[in-house]
Amino acid sequence: MRIIGYQLRISAQENARLWADETRRATYLPNLEAPSPLSADVAAWPENTDKQLASKIFEGVAGLGFYNVKRSYMATDIEGSGSTLICVSVSEEDAKRLEVKHDFKTTQTLLNDFILLGFDVCDDWLTSGLSNCADMEGKKDRALHVGKTNNHCLFDTFAEAARSANLLDEVFPEHAPFFPVAVFVAKNSQNLLS
Repeated sequence: MRIIGYQLRISAQENARLWADETRRATYLPNLEAPSPLSADVAAWPENTDKQLASKIFEGVAGLGFYNVKRSYMATDIEGSGSTLICVSVSEEDAKRLEVKHDFKTTQTLLNDFILLGFDVCDDWLTSGLSNCADMEGKKDRALHVGKTNNHCLFDTFAEAARSANLLDEVFPEHAPFFPVAVFVAKNSQNLLS
């Protein structure tokens, strides 16, 4: 797996308020028991756009709206901000395709203080097939039932996400190819996820 980059997101509690509408939840979420999706997709889990906070943590754009984290980054930089620092990674094959398509290089490594939330299933623009593709014909259900999503609307294993990606390619060919995207969160943000 190769790191695409890092990004600040709003807290899970704030995101849950954005997902309070039952129609939106029924249209997009694979797991209606989940408070909100904690997705690689910023439309499903919005970015925190606090530029002052971002300047403490990031240096340069990594690609697809993600950033390179500063070598001087300290976990305490985001404490008390209500923000969640995430990191996303993809397979070697998908990283190579994304680098060419979007003209960037993956150079980051995963920081030690991050934990895996699960695997999203996204297209080449990181649009989530799990929480941001509406299916009015009921075909999406088949693609999601290769495994149950967790409380973050993510798959727990790469294999489940890969099987779902293959099926989502058939359901939403305009977005294909779909592929697994690992979503990691800084350990000091864990308390913001419940």
